[in-house]
Amino acid sequence: MIAKRNIIRLIISACLLAIIIYLSLGLTVGAPVPTFLSFGDGYGNARWFALTQCVLSAVVLGVNYDCFKNGVVAIFKKSPDLNTLVMLGAGAPFIYSLVLTVLTFTGGSASGYVFDLHFAPSAAVLTIFDIGALLEERSFNHTGGAIKDTCTGKGTPRSFSDRVAGIFVLVMILAALMNFIIWLLIDRGFNYEHCVAYAMNVLVVSCPCALALITPVVSMATTHKSVPLGILYKDPEVFQRLCDINVVLLDRSAVQTDSAEAVKLLKGRGMRVALLTEDDRDAARALSAAAGIDDFLAEARAGDKLTAVTNLQSIGGCVAMVGEGIGDSEAFKQSDAGILIGDNTAENSAETVIFNKDAQTLDAVFGLSRAAVRNRKQNLCGTLIVELIAVPVAAGAFSGLGFIFDPLIAVACMCLGSVFVVLNSLRLLLYKNKKSIKENNYEKDSFN
Repeated sequence: MIAKRNIIRLIISACLLAIIIYLSLGLTVGAPVPTFLSFGDGYGNARWFALTQCVLSAVVLGVNYDCFKNGVVAIFKKSPDLNTLVMLGAGAPFIYSLVLTVLTFTGGSASGYVFDLHFAPSAAVLTIFDIGALLEERSFNHTGGAIKDTCTGKGTPRSFSDRVAGIFVLVMILAALMNFIIWLLIDRGFNYEHCVAYAMNVLVVSCPCALALITPVVSMATTHKSVPLGILYKDPEVFQRLCDINVVLLDRSAVQTDSAEAVKLLKGRGMRVALLTEDDRDAARALSAAAGIDDFLAEARAGDKLTAVTNLQSIGGCVAMVGEGIGDSEAFKQSDAGILIGDNTAENSAETVIFNKDAQTLDAVFGLSRAAVRNRKQNLCGTLIVELIAVPVAAGAFSGLGFIFDPLIAVACMCLGSVFVVLNSLRLLLYKNKKSIKENNYEKDSFN
């Protein structure tokens, strides 16, 4: 069951974001707002307008306290992650806008600051992060809660989103700093409206908040496609490891289940396939010949399977171990990807489970994983394209034409990137593996 507090957090964030955006629209397009926030009297209510947005945004930051706490912890560990990225993308514009709010009460013309308030982008980053967290939890529940506790023996690798986010933390800071310096040189001195305002615009726009959606949305779409096929991916990070597999070790039960045709499909993917069996050498040779397997290890016990995996890895093999889990536990843990056939609930060291007896299912495990990884990369590229278009605008490249970068444009860019991620991820539901349509058909997967 999805945690109630996560749902409440998202509802609060989304509702307050909607109010902040509506108030901002009142400033830019004249949407009707309460009288005490109206600008009809020549911006006389600018102070209350700024203060109201400040309070609403502060509540959004407050309910997302965990994100900031985790982001700081990641910095001290010298391993910035998605929390750090979101903390920077939401915290910096909030602090900047908070300073402007104070200036509306203590500085000169209050109305001069309200156009630069970035409370909306700050709340938007956190709301999108909350959506991603909720989707990730829902995906976790869909797999029966069997995620990430299966990585024993492989360590706990950083997720795709965390790895990319760690890079973007530096990119965002450098981009904003470079923009600040460039405008110092252009203006031949400090000009707040250029140096500070444009640098903040760049910092906000260059935050790929849609990154928070990529892994959970791709994972959900892949799960909805894989479960009807009899496949369960326990950990979304196994997709990349399955794509890197070049050696597949099958125990006797796997060969009996998947027959010679699976074996052919795996070879069609350029994989080396070998049989590990407790049978004697003659029986192992006969079974291998019938399945079209070139290599085999006879009279293999649990320790022998583990040794086989280790030896192959030592010479550059990326190994998948496939079996029913009886005597395969250590080999599963050592392998780059453990694939369990059947519903052996006592076996939890395999990240992928095949429930049915279809001969094509094992090949579909690899095909669908590759589709998921491609889709994830496409989502990242699409998000980057949106940013590459928006960053020059945010940096003031068109300021000479009188174009003013409104903070709502930053929100629109965030929403555009998020919509792209969701729509592109849904394409995974259309995935079909052409390898399974016709025997000996070794074309590429139909999902591109």
